[in-house]
Formats: sequence, C-alpha cells, structure tokens
Amino acid sequence: MNIYEINNNIQQVLENGFVMDQETGEILFDEENLDELEAQFDEKIDSVACYIKDLDALNNAIKEEKKALDERKAVNEKKIEYLKKYISNALKFRDMKKFESAKNKITFRKSTSVEITNAEDIASKYIVEKVCYAPDKKKITEDLKAGVDVKGCTLVTKNNVVVK
Repeated sequence: MNIYEINNNIQQVLENGFVMDQETGEILFDEENLDELEAQFDEKIDSVACYIKDLDALNNAIKEEKKALDERKAVNEKKIEYLKKYISNALKFRDMKKFESAKNKITFRKSTSVEITNAEDIASKYIVEKVCYAPDKKKITEDLKAGVDVKGCTLVTKNNVVVK
C-alpha cells in the first residue's frame, strides 16, 4: 500500500471509525485499525527516508569517483603530451617527417595558434568584453522581506525535506 492509500484509509477510519455499542449506547472508536495504519505510514515514510539517504550517499560516492577520474584523466593527458613531444623530438633528431609500422602511423600536421605572452600589452581592439548579468537574489530577498515591491519577483516559502 502506498502513502496516498494509507492516508486515504486513515481518513476513512477517522470519518467512519465510530460505532455505537448496541447494549450501552456508548460511542466507540476503532483505535486498533487506526494504530495499524499509523504504523504502516511510519514504516513507509521511514523506508523512503532511508532510500533518500542511500541515494545521497551514492551521489557523494559518484562525486568522489568523478573527482578521482578527472585527476587520473589530467595525469594521463600530461603523459600523452610528454610522450608526443618525446616522439616528435626523436623523429626530428633523425630528420624523419613520418613514421609508419604495422600498428602505428605518425605524421606531422602544421597548425597555428596564438600564444599570449603579456596580455597587458595587447591593444584594446583585440580585447573582448565578456559580461554576465544575473539577478541578485540575495538583495531581492532582503528588499522583499523589508516590504519593497520588486517587479517580477515574489517570496516563496518552501518546506524542504531534510533527511539525516
């Protein structure tokens, strides 16, 4: 039974769980059924909270593994760069323009790139301005809380679930 069904059953017990004792005329309430439903509800909520904690722990493990993999990747990229320079220097030393074997084919391809040696010496016509605009949510929150009407913004109260 899901939480929605449990809540509906609790509501039905609360609305219809009253019975009259035929002998005494006393109004009685079906507490046993309600207690059982409450226990099911508690168990279901507890299980979902445990699942949230498991997912959170998995996300943390993934984050750490991603960090470790990124570090390994960076090390490998540096090794690749070094080894390419090693091969390049070895081939240039022997004045070889290419190398070919059954497993590999190594050639040189010319490319051009700009290396900035001193950014301060570059003329302004070569400088690009990059601007990023974003709403200052902290300032907007302060003003809204102070009663200032900020067009296009409202304060929204949320109840965030915290599982520890």
